[in-house]
Amino acid sequence: MPNADGMRVLVSGGAHGIGAAVCEALSEAGASVAINDLHSAFEDAQDLIAKTRSAWVPGDLTSVAECNRVINETVTQLGGLDVLVNNAGGPLGHVPFIETTEEHFDRVMNLNLKSAFFLSRAAAPHLRQSGGGRIVNLASELFFLGHPELPVYAAAKGGIVGLTRSLALALAPSIRVNAVAPGPTATERLKEERWFRKAGDEELARVPLGRWGDPRDVARAVCFLAGPASDWITGEVLNVNGGIVMP
Repeated sequence: MPNADGMRVLVSGGAHGIGAAVCEALSEAGASVAINDLHSAFEDAQDLIAKTRSAWVPGDLTSVAECNRVINETVTQLGGLDVLVNNAGGPLGHVPFIETTEEHFDRVMNLNLKSAFFLSRAAAPHLRQSGGGRIVNLASELFFLGHPELPVYAAAKGGIVGLTRSLALALAPSIRVNAVAPGPTATERLKEERWFRKAGDEELARVPLGRWGDPRDVARAVCFLAGPASDWITGEVLNVNGGIVMP
């Protein structure tokens, strides 16, 4: 695990799944971590907060005002900010293209793309002050593959890739910006999906490495991009997908 001693990190959507694994990995590597998620996730996050000795900074990041408040509260609690991990997101259900409503489109875009954009904007001045800040965004293999019932989610994650490259240019040289694009990762949320229960074995057969991803697989990639071993990398997308996509 890369050394993260002394690093001050905010992980959005950190109470569950990949986000929780990122919080654990960074804490184990020596970072001080602030966990963001919805207020309603507090009870579920109690064990994680205790295990990682993390600060809890709840907030709905689909609001620009809340993005600003979460960053300010994180800086107050941690004494600064070195790394932002934009993990908050999700498909919010399978909805075929032809059935997609304006409300669903806005909800998915706001959760996945708007939150990362405005959280990064609020964090940038603090990351500059740290003397070598980093932003790590969470994309998806669906940006490359597409999906007939997740078109808005795939588009939002494509936006994350474009945002990553644009911010890498806009914030250089003081802040490095990269992304991790997970493949099918066996989070508790994925295991509850109807398609996973019905077609999981068929989907697994498409993965060259022969297993589902573990949230810790993704967390290790995030830690690499957050740490000093990746100091000459920016604007890149690290694909962590067992070989299901080889762009």
